[in-house]
Amino acid sequence: RALGRKTVACLVGSSQGACATLNCALECPKLMHTLAVVHPVGHAPHRYTAIAQPSLLIFDTEDAGHPVSVGRQMRRHLPNPRYFEFTRSVDGDWEVHHTGEEMIAMMLETYAGWKNKRLGGRRDKDLPDLTRVAGGFNGWNDKHGEEFDAWGGYDEADAPDLPSAVNENCWRAKLDKSTNTIVYENVATGRIARVRPPGAQVLVERLGHKGGATPEPTEKSAGAEETAGGEAASAPTLEPKAGKPLIPLFEGMDEDDDEDDEERQAREAKEATALLEQEAAQKNCDFCRKALIQPIRLTKCRCALCACCVEVTVRYMRECPVCDTPVDVKGGKVVSDASPELLAQVEERLKASDSGADGQVALLQQLVDLRQESQRLVLQYGNTSSGSGSKRSYTTFFKVVSAEGGVPEKGS
Repeated sequence: RALGRKTVACLVGSSQGACATLNCALECPKLMHTLAVVHPVGHAPHRYTAIAQPSLLIFDTEDAGHPVSVGRQMRRHLPNPRYFEFTRSVDGDWEVHHTGEEMIAMMLETYAGWKNKRLGGRRDKDLPDLTRVAGGFNGWNDKHGEEFDAWGGYDEADAPDLPSAVNENCWRAKLDKSTNTIVYENVATGRIARVRPPGAQVLVERLGHKGGATPEPTEKSAGAEETAGGEAASAPTLEPKAGKPLIPLFEGMDEDDDEDDEERQAREAKEATALLEQEAAQKNCDFCRKALIQPIRLTKCRCALCACCVEVTVRYMRECPVCDTPVDVKGGKVVSDASPELLAQVEERLKASDSGADGQVALLQQLVDLRQESQRLVLQYGNTSSGSGSKRSYTTFFKVVSAEGGVPEKGS
């Protein structure tokens, strides 16, 4: 809104910025029409089932800081993903050369569906331009070296009507460098106001632009000036660069915001129902991608694991094998949140002769028999440190975390 636009055609982010982009899509779904994230970080990707916008995701399989396992979760949960993986040692800087073209292709494919919605990313003439300036404005606003020309204010098609004359209630927005905020100077009297005067006609000009800015009044230019013929010349006329009365920033948005809150509550309830239905309809294990038998649903990451994978992973290691999220354990067993609907559908599929789960059932029986016939120890080892100041002591530990099976008899 502060930039004079209600929506954006595509919201783009990278790394932690991608996390903010995805969170924004969840909380403000009307703000953008498409998403593009590169090397994204995401928290609780199961929430992304609520993101209806087409989403471009690009991952480097060798980037340990942005694990591709998280990207695969995002791809699974996002309704409209456009997903790419590349290996930098093989493909080079793939994302540098292809992100732009893939983003444009995504927007072209979906443009017909959103071009007329909430201005489709175009300027909203009823909203003002940004009037509070953060640090680094001149570095962004001016051209340096071979850069493209600096932003020139309004597009030609969007330029507001110029006032025919400057009146006493005409003010110019100026940057106060001591506080880095906007102040208002009366064009006729030069009086400075730190708060926008009620009903003022404000001239919106390019801040920090030397070529187009009106020079500051001086003693010589403020009064009469003697010409060569001895006659007094009037002070130069101050002509505004652009401007018509603009509404205060965000004025009149309360009603829309209340409506958005109601819509958001309805949407969240609908999304929660859709998520339960999606989980209940799941057929394959998230780890081995084979048929779900005796499934468990991990409470934190919402990944579903078949009994075969449980036997060799979370039964002994307290992390999800799909996304490495810690699992909840109670009474020595992993806590499952599998819905009754999911369990009932799994049972129905097992009864069907063509379910393809026969191999999984046989494998599970083999794994259980192997566990019952053997003795297994889960070992933990590492180092601890203690002390204060420059003196530290380190202790190496080695312990048995859990044990399964009986002690074998002598000679067996």
